[in-house]
Amino acid sequence: MRSVVGVASVVLAAGLLLPAAATGEQEQWLAYRSAVESETVVGGTPGQTFELTEERPAGVRLPDFASARPLFAKWRTPAVPAGFLWVALDRTRDDRPYDRLFIDASADGSLADESAVAATDPRIYKDQQSAEFPLVKVLLPGPDGPVTYHLNLKVWISGTATRRIAARAAGWYEGTVRIGDKKHFCVLFDANANGAFDDCSEDPQLSDRIRIDAASRFAIGRVGKYISVEDRLYVLDVARDGASVTFSEPRGVALGVVRVPRGVDRFSVGGRNGLLVSRVENGAARLPVGTYRLNHWEIQRKDPTGAAWVLVAAMPSGAAALEVAALTPATLDVGEPVIASMSVKRLETGLWQFADPTLTGRAGESVSLTRNGEPVSAPQVAIRNADGTYDRRFDFALG
Repeated sequence: MRSVVGVASVVLAAGLLLPAAATGEQEQWLAYRSAVESETVVGGTPGQTFELTEERPAGVRLPDFASARPLFAKWRTPAVPAGFLWVALDRTRDDRPYDRLFIDASADGSLADESAVAATDPRIYKDQQSAEFPLVKVLLPGPDGPVTYHLNLKVWISGTATRRIAARAAGWYEGTVRIGDKKHFCVLFDANANGAFDDCSEDPQLSDRIRIDAASRFAIGRVGKYISVEDRLYVLDVARDGASVTFSEPRGVALGVVRVPRGVDRFSVGGRNGLLVSRVENGAARLPVGTYRLNHWEIQRKDPTGAAWVLVAAMPSGAAALEVAALTPATLDVGEPVIASMSVKRLETGLWQFADPTLTGRAGESVSLTRNGEPVSAPQVAIRNADGTYDRRFDFALG
């Protein structure tokens, strides 16, 4: 049985968090996939960036370099005791960019036994260089033997001031899982590209990603401690290597109350507990006790024709922390009014230019509006003078 290290979760479905029905609480296995365009699976992720240096690593066996000045770096990963694997850059000729890469793919602490990986797009102009190394394969130590992992690596060099490598995960795990009495499609992605799939943090940039059922608007979430699917709360354990997941009942999980202003129907918060999305009922919602930051809130309405309108307000970065406690209700200060604005400029011709219509929340939220799931067409601007002799409406147009 593969060991499970850490916990990972995300709340994906709407609704108050209710106790989960009984589950088998068994590991469910996922299949590994890899591709150069891997981030299309979950969108852009931060990966990790590491600096290059000319200082040769002490005590590390090295290959025969073609260049007299190879560069070295450490790819950070918790999969090995040292916390990193060595990477080296070489170039076939001094007038070419760095176009060969060595990585300790066997995780044995040596580069001498590794084969060079050739760059697919090496470029050089004066002292500016770049190169790409897609689908670099690494075998990481696992509880049942070596575990395959892939990286996409991109190099930037600008003289001696900027010399770095950006790493992005080129592999992910996916498969059908049973949650409660239903099947769902699950994807795990190593967002910080460190070879582990169970990282969770209050900083969203340091948390891995999980996706349940791509059709859901909130399908992609950050790894945390919990997951809510169809209004049921589960604890989700993720194997560090991403190969398996376990859904279990939330026995003894303490829930706190969050009071929400009238009119707000849904909101999401993020933290170590995950990216939790909850529907508001009777002015309140319940969340597991913990520290969060508000991610979004929304209002849902229907007009007299039956069309469904949804206003979604995305919070700016740096939102204040929300403490959810077991005994003291927390309060979200969000909701209407929403401010409509545009830029106005008088041209040299004497005409006025109206542009950039935007909706903004009172806390600086970026607001979008949809009708029946489709973006709303550009608004109109109405201009009327004081005595009403001029009263016209104009459409905003592209161009």
